[in-house]
Amino acid sequence: FIDFIKNYSRPNLTVSFKAERSVEDELERGSQSDITTIAISYIIMFVYIALALGEVKSWRTVLIDSKITLGLAGVVIVLLSVVASLGIFCFAGVPATLIIIEVIPFLVLAVGVDNIFILVQAYQRDERSHEESLEEQIGRVVGERAPSMLLSSLSMSSCFFIGALTDMPAVKIFALYAGLALLINFMLQMTCFLALFVLDTKRQEENRLDLCWCWKLSKVKNRSTNSLLHKCFKSFYAPILMKPLVRAVVLLIFTVWTCSSLAVINKIDIGFDQELSMPQDSYLLSYFKSINKYLSVGPPVYFVITDGYNYSDLEMQDRVCSHPECDSDSFYFILKGAAGRKEKTYLAEEVISWLDDFIDYMKSISCCYEHSNHTHCPSIFQEKLGCESCASPDTRIVGKEFDHYVPFFLSDLPSEKCSKAGKSQFGSAVELIPTSGNKLKIGATHFMTYHTILRTSRDFYKGLEMARYVSDKLTEKIRATSSNKDVRVFPY
Repeated sequence: FIDFIKNYSRPNLTVSFKAERSVEDELERGSQSDITTIAISYIIMFVYIALALGEVKSWRTVLIDSKITLGLAGVVIVLLSVVASLGIFCFAGVPATLIIIEVIPFLVLAVGVDNIFILVQAYQRDERSHEESLEEQIGRVVGERAPSMLLSSLSMSSCFFIGALTDMPAVKIFALYAGLALLINFMLQMTCFLALFVLDTKRQEENRLDLCWCWKLSKVKNRSTNSLLHKCFKSFYAPILMKPLVRAVVLLIFTVWTCSSLAVINKIDIGFDQELSMPQDSYLLSYFKSINKYLSVGPPVYFVITDGYNYSDLEMQDRVCSHPECDSDSFYFILKGAAGRKEKTYLAEEVISWLDDFIDYMKSISCCYEHSNHTHCPSIFQEKLGCESCASPDTRIVGKEFDHYVPFFLSDLPSEKCSKAGKSQFGSAVELIPTSGNKLKIGATHFMTYHTILRTSRDFYKGLEMARYVSDKLTEKIRATSSNKDVRVFPY
């Protein structure tokens, strides 16, 4: 279908199309194109870690003081923790999603890099006593820094595991994978990375080149104990920041920025338009633009009255219907009033009421027919079958007769003689529940209307919010007049 429509062309005709699995296919194609971007991002991050971890003190020792191997090990450990998390949950039968594979590596990399810098730079600024060995010094440094690293990792992973309590499956799965990946990353840092760090430090102290450990340079005298980055922050940034005037300006800017952010936070629209997730060359972009430009009606919305409402009672009918004898504040007229304020309620039209059509059906002498044994006779065949009319032009059907004739209405096909027959339009709008004696009673029912044109995510969730608000008001109205206080109205 997609291949055919893509290659179809006619003058003065533009076709915008979407198949059932188009969104899934385009997301998968977009993720495959993102592999290059992810690879480049990891390379840049690796270069940054390698340069920032090293103690570049002079051009003569740059190949000794660099941490290219250690930085690569830190990145690989992050990847191993993500793969381990994927493996454990896949083994447990928890499905992985696209966002897990693309986002979690960067998330774990950010936290993992923090811990690596804390550990390595704490050692670089520490001085070894005469009686200490290298292993003892690193053990002491780890004893001082590891608790903060552990608390950081536990706090982050705990936040994700708490996020897994949500009912949204995509968020729950993402939180589970991320939380476990962070814990595994910390475990690998305290074991694998720590061992590699000891080996790399020995290499540096023996003046062996990074990446080429077999090559050893002559010992350099008077090597500085601080890296260039450390000197910049210690000698320039920190002294300037600590000046009274600078501190006052910084605090003022921070306060103003915070207040302005809080002032406009209510302007943020929650939502995610589908166009933003599609590749730029996707045929779905044309489809989404056409929907936004040419769509003439919004999605349908059903107001459902749950089981327990007594439609066979005349007073209860008046609380729902729209005929002149019905209540002026009935279920129908409340929804009609809501549709009259469509810019606020997002309801485009008044509801289509099966009850009103049933009342008209029973009053029409050309609609309701039954056999001599009081079983239903289709109105379209009534002349051939010689059926008798069961219409009641002057009175409203109530009580047992109401329950008896509703199935007639719901199973009768509309025709030129009887346009009010309800099978085509209301066949699924009324739930018929079997009772004793092979009889049927009315259960849950729905009244359908349409939303206004919903284009953005905000339109959709605002439309749902207003539909729930209207339903709550209808529930209060119905419960106030119904003997069954469990009956309620909800939107679908």
